[in-house]
Amino acid sequence: MARCSLRLFYILAIVSLLAVIPVGLTIAQNTTRAVNFTLTPETTYVVTKPDGTTPNLLSFRITNTGTEASQYYINFTMDSNITLDAPGLYTSPWPSTPLGPTQSTLITFTVRAMPNAENKTHAITVRVNSTGSSSVVRTTTLYLIVELAPGVEVEAPPIQKGINSQELCFYFNVTNRGNGMDSFNLKARSTMESWGWTVRIESSGAVYFLANVPRGAKQIVRVYLTIPEDASMQHPSCTIYLTANSSHDTSIMDEKSTTALLLQTHIIAVEATSELEKSVMPDQSAVFSMNVINLGNGQEDVSLSYQWVDQPPGWPLPQISPSTLKLNLDYKGTQNGIRGASIEVKVPKATPRATYEIQFIATSLANSSVFRSITYKISVAAYYGVNMSIPEEARRVSGTVGGTVEFAINVSNEGNGADMVLFGVEDLPQGWSHEILLGSNSVTGVSLSYLESRQIKLVVHISDNLSLARIGTYSFNFTVTSQGNSSKIVRNVFVVDVVQKHGLEFRVESNFSVVNPFAGYAKAVFKMLIKNTGNGPDDYDLVLAPGISKSWGSIPMMQAHVQADDTQQVLLTISVPTHAEKGEYVITVYAICSSDPLINQSISVTVRVVKCDLAIQPAIVGIDDTIEQQVSVQHGKQLTLWVNVNNTGEETLENVTVQFLDGDVPIGYSNISSISPKEIVKASITWLATGYTNHRISAVVDPYGVFPEMVESDNSAKVEILVLEEQTNDNNISEETPWLAIIAVLILISAVVAVALFFVIRAKKAEKSKKVDEELYISIYGKTPDGRVVENVRPVQQPQQEVYSSPVVDVNSEEYRRIYGTPTQQSAYTPYPTYNQMQASTQPYQTQPSQQGQSYSSGYTTQQSGAYGQYQSYDSYNTYPTYTPQQTQNYPNYTQDNTQRQGPRIVK
Repeated sequence: MARCSLRLFYILAIVSLLAVIPVGLTIAQNTTRAVNFTLTPETTYVVTKPDGTTPNLLSFRITNTGTEASQYYINFTMDSNITLDAPGLYTSPWPSTPLGPTQSTLITFTVRAMPNAENKTHAITVRVNSTGSSSVVRTTTLYLIVELAPGVEVEAPPIQKGINSQELCFYFNVTNRGNGMDSFNLKARSTMESWGWTVRIESSGAVYFLANVPRGAKQIVRVYLTIPEDASMQHPSCTIYLTANSSHDTSIMDEKSTTALLLQTHIIAVEATSELEKSVMPDQSAVFSMNVINLGNGQEDVSLSYQWVDQPPGWPLPQISPSTLKLNLDYKGTQNGIRGASIEVKVPKATPRATYEIQFIATSLANSSVFRSITYKISVAAYYGVNMSIPEEARRVSGTVGGTVEFAINVSNEGNGADMVLFGVEDLPQGWSHEILLGSNSVTGVSLSYLESRQIKLVVHISDNLSLARIGTYSFNFTVTSQGNSSKIVRNVFVVDVVQKHGLEFRVESNFSVVNPFAGYAKAVFKMLIKNTGNGPDDYDLVLAPGISKSWGSIPMMQAHVQADDTQQVLLTISVPTHAEKGEYVITVYAICSSDPLINQSISVTVRVVKCDLAIQPAIVGIDDTIEQQVSVQHGKQLTLWVNVNNTGEETLENVTVQFLDGDVPIGYSNISSISPKEIVKASITWLATGYTNHRISAVVDPYGVFPEMVESDNSAKVEILVLEEQTNDNNISEETPWLAIIAVLILISAVVAVALFFVIRAKKAEKSKKVDEELYISIYGKTPDGRVVENVRPVQQPQQEVYSSPVVDVNSEEYRRIYGTPTQQSAYTPYPTYNQMQASTQPYQTQPSQQGQSYSSGYTTQQSGAYGQYQSYDSYNTYPTYTPQQTQNYPNYTQDNTQRQGPRIVK
């Protein structure tokens, strides 16, 4: 009441001051006007209750201070919840008889405060407009003070169910039903407090002060009920009361209750597995996750739901996955006792920056009152957005290997503030590179203000590696990303069509071949290797330029199709006619790219024509001084095995090998250092006859085909040798001489031991001979008889009494030509062209038409190859045409002065 009296005092002081000021002003300023008046409040204010029925009288006086009579129009302005009982005359000029000079009239009217009138001072403005020769307007204000009428309403939440030790949260609504702001004393209690069912309001205890609630406002009050751990089904329910009392008038109160029910068998728990609060940009989603745990004693089916603390308008429905869970037993080690779930909330584009709360609730399907909830917060931050634009046709360009392509791209900021736009390239082909230019500066991003756009240039450097830039279509992604929100990313696919680039690398494994056309056509075969160094498949024409005797005929054009970065082998077969003269023939082979004839290279190969042949005549292996097809000899006899080797060809041959065999086992070798045409040379070895069996002895000249011969069938001879036991004359042994018998027995024992040792030695010799034969084969061909390549081969040194041969070198090798062969005067050798020389060759090459009746023929086969194969260490004639001392380290059988020629050779 003291506070109300102080308020009335202040109001009266203000009203009195306002009433004096207009009168003084009127007297001072309007004393000479014909039409003039003053307004003087009589009843300045009234205090009333907002009940809509109590009449309240207010009055004011109109005094005519002018020189002529006048009437007045009166208007009132007030709040909508204040009503005015105005007589009908107020709508017409007042008074009905004009008011003369110095006359006055008192006007009283009734106002009422409606129940919804707010607890405050309501102003009622009076506006008076005079009639007469001129119009004068005066206003004054009267006041209606509406007292506070407290009111409160409590709304109870629905019933909840809980389990032992569970805390239930009840959302009570407390509404201020009074006509002004009020505060409320809240008190919560339960009917089971004596049994341990305790309640609290918000974070405090059972008493809570809800301050400054505006009139008509509804506040959510959380009342928490804790079910005791020892709660029993004897008391399965509890009533929770919430009482609200007005702080202005404690008699004004309201109380509502709700109920909690106890469940004993269904127990679940929830735990957050993600952040409880996430910052999300508009037009994005926030995903929260949780685990639901079964703490009960059996299977539990759980439904998942949500509840907004304050429902934001216009938001789409959150998506919960899954919507139900099946939990088996409890979580203490049993299977599927705990499972996860998630809720996804999509934030609309136009969402203002604020924090929103949503509850994620897990509820038992067997008893919906058993639930657990987690409150998540979504903080909506500033909005970011970026974009890029480029015409679709401009996103595809053409380029070549090692080249550069460019794209002009417009980037823009579509967020709601300044942002840095970052650039990126994804899935750029291996070996390619890029740079991004803003003007002439290389950048990784650009700062853009609100709605600003800039043009940048994306420069892509295509790899110069052919395997990384083959002909075809390559795509990659270009991205623009907001620095403020890296999830705001826009990507476009860009395409580069790599066109073909032609290339060629032309090689030959060996550019020298020896042939013997003496008995008919012989074939010289060269392995030509064509490598496509371009980035796409290509066709290559092989053209043989004139260089062979015209009697051989013309050379047709050949063609090979090679994939990019691949090597194809072309077998060039040249048939040499019988009438070809001896000597060396140089043939230049050109490889020309069909798509671009300026891409061409050439290689020179040499065909050496020889005429050689060897024969053993007669085809019988001689023994000592006899030549018979079958011979019998005594065991232990040392024999000389020999054959006559006849050079039936036209070449002088050196280091010719003759091999002797017992069955399939080599027993010795003989070497003929030199044999002239038509010359006959005897080749022989010594052999010990052992074994008491029939031996099939054979001899083969040039067993490994070192020399290209006309006839190979006459290169062998054979003989059969039967080894007999030694005969003993028993008549020479005297019966009277026992010592002779003893000696004979000892000799017999020695013979048996010797025979045993013989077989052991023979087996070891056969094994050693086989090994020597294989090593000799390796020394000749650089590989084993089964085809395995052996590098850095050294010729085998055989025992003097068994092997009479020198190390052998392949006559088709470059090493052989370097040491023994010299090009004839018929055709000079053409050096192997360098890569630059082959590239520079651009002149066209013509092939001559075939001459009818000539016996020349040529052909080729192709074979795919990914490499050039293995090159022997001496295959380097074109690079090192002169044999130097440094090369002897790879060829230990040749001296530095090059005079000891131990390999097989054809002497011209």
